[in-house]
Amino acid sequence: MSYFCGLSVDEVRKLTGTHDDLFNHSLTALRFAKLANAVSQLHGHVSREMWGKYENICEIISITNAQNWRYWADKQLYKAMENGDDWTFDDRKKIPEEKGL
Repeated sequence: MSYFCGLSVDEVRKLTGTHDDLFNHSLTALRFAKLANAVSQLHGHVSREMWGKYENICEIISITNAQNWRYWADKQLYKAMENGDDWTFDDRKKIPEEKGL
């Protein structure tokens, strides 16, 4: 925790809201931030449920609920799904890297 610039352990605990010897980077970040972004509605729901039991965390919002089709979609996978080609769909989900696709 050298990034606390020489503060004592007690000062760091007070500053971060840590009450034991386990330092949690994510929890500290949520306490220091004014707002946190989840990458989807589901991620936001899971994150709020997971971190909501802790005191003094920032609001966690969802910034999108869809992928950017142009950049992130596996078009061959979606084509197999649209065509009802279960074998290709399942095969594509299992080992896309080995096929060089």
